[in-house]
Amino acid sequence: MPGLFGLSAANPLLLLGALSVASPIIIHLLARRRYRTIYWAAMDFLLDAQKRNRRRVQLEHLILLLLRCLIMILIALLLARLMFTPTGLAALALGTAEVERIVVLDDSPSMSARQGPRSAFDQAKARAIELVDSLIAQRGNNKLTLMLTSNPGRPLFSGEILNEEFGQRFREALEGAGGADDGLQPSDRYAQWAAALEQVRRHIDEQDVSPNRAVYLLTDLREHDFPIDEGEESGEDSVKAAMAALEPHVDSILIVDFGEQDTTNLAITDVQVLEKSIVRDRPTNFSVTVSNFGPTDATGATVRLVAAGAMITRELDAVPAGGEQVVNIPMTFVQTGHEEVVVELEFPDMMPADNTHHLAARVVRGVRILMVDGGDPDLPGAVSGRSEVEFLRHAVDPAGRQRSGHVIRVVSVDEFESLSRRDLQRPDVIYLANVYQLSESRVRELEEYVEAGGGLLIYLGDKARRDFYNDMMHRDGEGLLPVRLIDIEGDPRRETGYSAVPVSTGHQLATIFSPEIMLGARLFLWWHTEIPEDLIDGGQATLISRVDHPQRSPLMVSRNFGLGRVLVTTTGPRPNWNNLINLPVTVVALQRATEWVTRSDAGRGTMLVGSRIVEEIDLARFEPRVRLRPPAGDDVQRLVTTDDETGLTHIMFGGAEEADERARLSAAGFYRLRLSEREGGEVEWLYATNVDPRESDLTRVDAGELVRGYGVEKLGVITGDQVAEAAGTGGGRRELSRTLLTLLVMVLAAELLLGWWFGRRRS
Repeated sequence: MPGLFGLSAANPLLLLGALSVASPIIIHLLARRRYRTIYWAAMDFLLDAQKRNRRRVQLEHLILLLLRCLIMILIALLLARLMFTPTGLAALALGTAEVERIVVLDDSPSMSARQGPRSAFDQAKARAIELVDSLIAQRGNNKLTLMLTSNPGRPLFSGEILNEEFGQRFREALEGAGGADDGLQPSDRYAQWAAALEQVRRHIDEQDVSPNRAVYLLTDLREHDFPIDEGEESGEDSVKAAMAALEPHVDSILIVDFGEQDTTNLAITDVQVLEKSIVRDRPTNFSVTVSNFGPTDATGATVRLVAAGAMITRELDAVPAGGEQVVNIPMTFVQTGHEEVVVELEFPDMMPADNTHHLAARVVRGVRILMVDGGDPDLPGAVSGRSEVEFLRHAVDPAGRQRSGHVIRVVSVDEFESLSRRDLQRPDVIYLANVYQLSESRVRELEEYVEAGGGLLIYLGDKARRDFYNDMMHRDGEGLLPVRLIDIEGDPRRETGYSAVPVSTGHQLATIFSPEIMLGARLFLWWHTEIPEDLIDGGQATLISRVDHPQRSPLMVSRNFGLGRVLVTTTGPRPNWNNLINLPVTVVALQRATEWVTRSDAGRGTMLVGSRIVEEIDLARFEPRVRLRPPAGDDVQRLVTTDDETGLTHIMFGGAEEADERARLSAAGFYRLRLSEREGGEVEWLYATNVDPRESDLTRVDAGELVRGYGVEKLGVITGDQVAEAAGTGGGRRELSRTLLTLLVMVLAAELLLGWWFGRRRS
């Protein structure tokens, strides 16, 4: 804001340096000679001469004192970077000040919405070109910086001087050689305005050359981009906070609105695989969510799913205004490997960018289950009474024409201990069937496995060592086991049996223990256990069922551990512990329990545009250099690195420090990671990215409420037609550094010359 008479300073505190004007005066006063009066007749002639010269000497001293005071004031003003905002006749006389226009162009998907022949993005490009042409015509000291919200860290133009040559380059960058359709187009990346405004501030700190800066935000002014009430949880991502931090560094912040009042839009906002894994030769159900962001009901929409050379079409009922409709589409894959799944919405609306959804399907032979047999190590998985997993294996993968979709491997405890860490991460589910104990290192690796999303099923039995499970697996509620073992309870003679009682009716597995399903089930032995109250209260553990016994001991308890799940059953899969193995319903119960803990792998590799791609690579099998092929453009290459802290060997694409790479990973579609095997051959892993569903909501924010809610004095909202007018024909703050420096040199020279001349006259 201009100060007194249009004057202001970049460093106002340094104006206090003007107080140093007192130093020449103090020095002058201290340097004055003190005379002692001595009466001498011959001095009368000298006194007459001194009286004649006194006025001239005093005038010379005063001139030099004023010059020295002026020098101190000019130095203070120069350090404070004094600025002048010309107005009225002064503006006409001084002309245009040096101004840098920083233009941030919103190239998010919502800018592609159109009602007529031109989208909001096309209009914004046209107005940006008009702004540049207008500034060039002024022939002032203008500069321009152009950033895109998809990648603000890499400006298209940075502090460029506006002239005819720049205007041509600017037009070609935005419109291309063949017109608007051949030039800059909207990206598929969500607009993160807080990050963009922060990047503007960093640009200003790095440049620090122009005293005047005006920021233009060319956008469609959507509610999801500029929330008025962001809440305290927004933190560093707050647009309001970023704008307030930018305000002291600029003269104005103008939001240029190119949005349309019509918000009609139908979009595919989610596609989910209802199964945990996509298994070959087994139907996979895709749940497609279509949302209506418009003010009226939408009818006549069609959803089409295309995959593996097949196409399935579903017609939608009327999608209510502001609501959604979910349609399930089943598909069976006949081959394993990576398959591209494309879901398309056919409906004439404003924004086609959100009518397509990509999904990377990884079709497997079956859910990988590793069963650790705590029985006789010489008979792992054998059909023997001593095997702890005999019943579990046949229940989870029963014989018959209908495939269970499970691939089971049985190992002994010793074999489980000898597995490499990489092999331990491969299964989707791990069973611990009456395991005596494990090594401390294996327990830690098992925790890493579950924390990363793996599933763990624990069946306790007579071989379970209480101290091991309490000290290593439970760890006072911090470990995998949600219960603390006390002692084995029940009737070993099998004379008295007890029933299972459901407790948490809201749990997905609670229906297994309903009286109708568990009719005839009898429990003879079980581990009496306790669940820490803080696990229950914190929602980390759930008591699914208990034993109908006076001690009310837990029977089945679940626990969420990181991204994975743990399920513990306190009675073992043995005939002397219960009669569950004789009940046909137990097969269904085990199938459901296995499905509940199974690692969710179906949606792996499908993400939003702009997400990072991170994979762990086995360097014993693959070469360290890998390539990522985006939907369009050249391959991105990367070397596999090893994390010094975790020891994991992994590859990452799209890191925060890789601005160029992030730009190439900002397109919706399919990405293929290509790895070369050391023994020859090549392997491809598939990934899919999609537009952020928030872009589909075209609801606008009220401009007046936005300005009032943000409370930023220099913030204003204008329409696209007012851009050139807002640029003005002059004004801006003029920094007076050159003028002050010239004056300082002149005053210093005058002080030196006058001091020499005055002194010469006196000598």
